[in-house]
Amino acid sequence: MNAGIIGGWYSPHPPIIIPAVGQGEEKEAQATIEAMQQAAAAMVDLKPETIILIGSHGPIFSDSFSLEVGPNLSGSFASFGAAGECITVTCDQSLLTAVLSVAEQKQLPLAGLTDRLKRRMNLPLSLDHGALVPLWYLRQAGSGDLPPLVIINVAGLPLEEHYALGVAIQAAVQEQGKRVGIIASGDLSHRLSPVAPAGYHPEAHLFDEAVTEIFASQSPWDLARLEELGQVAGECGLRPLVVFLGCFEGLAGESKVLSYEAPWGVGYLVAWQQVSEGQGAVNLPRLLASRQARVAEQRANESPLVRLARQAVETYVGEGRVLSQLPPLPAELPVRAGAFVTIYKHGQLRGCIGTTEPTCPTLAAEIVRNAISAATEDPRFYRVEPEELASLVYSVDVLGEPEAIANEEELDPETYGVIVERGRRRGLLLPDLPGIDSIQEQVRVAKLKAGIGPQEPVKLYRFTVTRFH
Repeated sequence: MNAGIIGGWYSPHPPIIIPAVGQGEEKEAQATIEAMQQAAAAMVDLKPETIILIGSHGPIFSDSFSLEVGPNLSGSFASFGAAGECITVTCDQSLLTAVLSVAEQKQLPLAGLTDRLKRRMNLPLSLDHGALVPLWYLRQAGSGDLPPLVIINVAGLPLEEHYALGVAIQAAVQEQGKRVGIIASGDLSHRLSPVAPAGYHPEAHLFDEAVTEIFASQSPWDLARLEELGQVAGECGLRPLVVFLGCFEGLAGESKVLSYEAPWGVGYLVAWQQVSEGQGAVNLPRLLASRQARVAEQRANESPLVRLARQAVETYVGEGRVLSQLPPLPAELPVRAGAFVTIYKHGQLRGCIGTTEPTCPTLAAEIVRNAISAATEDPRFYRVEPEELASLVYSVDVLGEPEAIANEEELDPETYGVIVERGRRRGLLLPDLPGIDSIQEQVRVAKLKAGIGPQEPVKLYRFTVTRFH
């Protein structure tokens, strides 16, 4: 290919595979090292004019992608004990401007991060290890030289928007008429063994197998399934992967796995995407339609309580009034109870507010009040806007009576929610939440929410919930 995206490298980023950091321990990941050398050499052989690197450890925002802006970017492995290993890169100003422009045209949120803005936001100025590790290998393969770069960070946005960003990147590259290589930097599951940094989960390997299969067989992939598997994997590579896949939308080519291993309980995949002449699969319309179909299916099967919560939010946000005609609820439900309403947008939390004890005359009124609060008063999020309403999905938890318990041994994070209390400080965590797999983690997060120190003694209460979707 003369111009456009010419190839791609999916790269892990453990600093330990840098010899000055590993000090010999890197040999336990020898297959990864050899594959990184192979991928870097393949990228150099393509003679790219610019590299676009998709990272997961730069500044991450819940509502916007970000792009590193500056004439030069630099970083080192000093925090990993190897201050002498430094990398400085030049930014491709024309291409980063083109990416920003195309993203704006496609209504994708992409913020340019200058050093001045980073200082104002108290963000690190230097390159993170997610960028440094693949760049170190690329520099080695290029005899010390690195082409100009554009570095883009993923976000807390839906996976479909990450894919759309990849499509926008490809459009910007074509507009510039340059030969551009893509690097996506991310590790797979961090929970593959008892020694893994995020603890062990028996199903974590399924995520790694699914991602590896994408490159090994070029089989069709399902974003919803990948997202579901990623929730238990503790990964940092899914969003870079999805942007990477979007970059190759409609391009013919072949992919292959160069290596996969998990020497320290973290999955390291090195894969290569070759581009050839011809037409490849176009996936974005399918992804957007699938997302809309999932929401429609959930709406069609929602329980009466969830329907009430949704109608309360739609009436308040869309019409500016509180729902007044409250329907009768199923007879088996309590007349009054505490309740939590949780709102999701494209699989991501959008708001959650609730009460541990009843504060309204009826459960229906409790749900209406808490649904409106979840949409408009959760301090972690902006208020829900009218244009978001069609994309929102809800769940309602009806709480049982809290009971005091003597110690943590009486907890079970799958069955019981927990309330921690110290003086006037009180924190609550619902049961059966993604990522909360131990009693210790459940209590830790509940204390954190209450502003209670990890070593401070607390009164403990447990409660059951009935969850409605």
